[in-house]
Amino acid sequence: MRNTLMIMLCILVASCSDAFLDAKPDKALAIPHTLDDLQALLDDVNQQINQTPGFPELFAPEIVVAENGLGRENMDVTNTYLWQRGNLYATISNYDWDWIYEQVLRVNVVLEELKKLDGQNIDVKRYEQIRASASFFRAWHLFHLLITFSPPYNPVTAEVEPGIVLKLEADINEKLGRSSISECYRQIIADLEFSTTALPKTVPVPSRPNLAAAYALLARVYMSMYDYQNVERYAELSLAENNALMDYNALTGRFPDPLQNNNKEVLFYAIPILHAATLTRNAMIDRSHIGLYTSGDLRRELYYSVSNSDIYKMKSTYRGTTLTSFSGLTSSEMYLVCAEAKIRLGKVEDALLLINRLRISRWRTEVPYEPLDELSVDNLLEAVLLERKRELPFRGLAWFDLRRLRNDPQFSETITREYNGEVFTFGPLSDFYHFPVPPSEIMYNPDI
Repeated sequence: MRNTLMIMLCILVASCSDAFLDAKPDKALAIPHTLDDLQALLDDVNQQINQTPGFPELFAPEIVVAENGLGRENMDVTNTYLWQRGNLYATISNYDWDWIYEQVLRVNVVLEELKKLDGQNIDVKRYEQIRASASFFRAWHLFHLLITFSPPYNPVTAEVEPGIVLKLEADINEKLGRSSISECYRQIIADLEFSTTALPKTVPVPSRPNLAAAYALLARVYMSMYDYQNVERYAELSLAENNALMDYNALTGRFPDPLQNNNKEVLFYAIPILHAATLTRNAMIDRSHIGLYTSGDLRRELYYSVSNSDIYKMKSTYRGTTLTSFSGLTSSEMYLVCAEAKIRLGKVEDALLLINRLRISRWRTEVPYEPLDELSVDNLLEAVLLERKRELPFRGLAWFDLRRLRNDPQFSETITREYNGEVFTFGPLSDFYHFPVPPSEIMYNPDI
């Protein structure tokens, strides 16, 4: 957010189409002017704009690093994995903060340039779709910054507790303090609600947001606020746009590549910044997590490989052919989001229909499926939360769930990790439910 001039030039040049660059050979002066230019900024062939913070991936309870396995990782990865919040930022900066705010800047450039096209002879429908897409991207990035760098939402303190810096303009010299958590949520929701007015129902590639994605993100945002009426509303709207589920019986070893439009569950493609990619790829999977899958459940053999010594590791994710985590939006997540909201609202039969439809699509055909019902499940809320663990590993949601369930006496988690003879614990009383603002940002703006 501070190396602003260089960032803006890199954004405006590196992300645009060849035609745009060819038309403006002096790359230092390249400024987007047309709808094609602005769409190119949002398309970003390297998918930087489709990224999410990477360090929270290290909070997934199921990953286990072997003795001395952190030796090649940088100190921030090591300290995050071991929950040593006070020892973060060996380089005084945080790539999650810097890189995600770069994308906020990119989107603000698009929105400001769009305003300059008002009243001109342009394709109005395309103009509105690009504006809606930019609004979605800003909400996407602000939300992930909020749930990374601010405390979990508390309705009692949200109006006064500091959230994040709400960058809503492309002014590279603007210095702002942090807005309250409530104000941040209001801005995120406003951007998303606006995006639903013009986003298309279908898009040529899932790296562009569509209407189902906007509804899905609204459902996720409201879930982090415990507003289950709106969670149900927007999850249902998303599923009305796309309720497709893959039959895992038809898959052969790995998940299809979403960027080739081969995964019909993907509503919006995103990946975490790859700080932790090597660690998560090489980490063992905790045996207690593997024990969540019963014999008819195909997810165990699709998600995980197992060695001759009975060690489980990551095998395949919704990223497709690349063995790294996926952090976008899917219809399968929305089934569980909607089911949880319905359970909390007392609509048990509707919730069971959703859970069972999802589960049977993951069930081995040769093994008889026994539907979950009120008699077979003592605690339906526990059942849906366990289903999230089975269904959504390597989806960037472990951190999200740990935060939102922190103060729930029944479902908050305490996690223990042993490493090189020491025991490290993370639980409801931990101070690591959000990352601190990087020292480099405080040096630049002491009022933050």
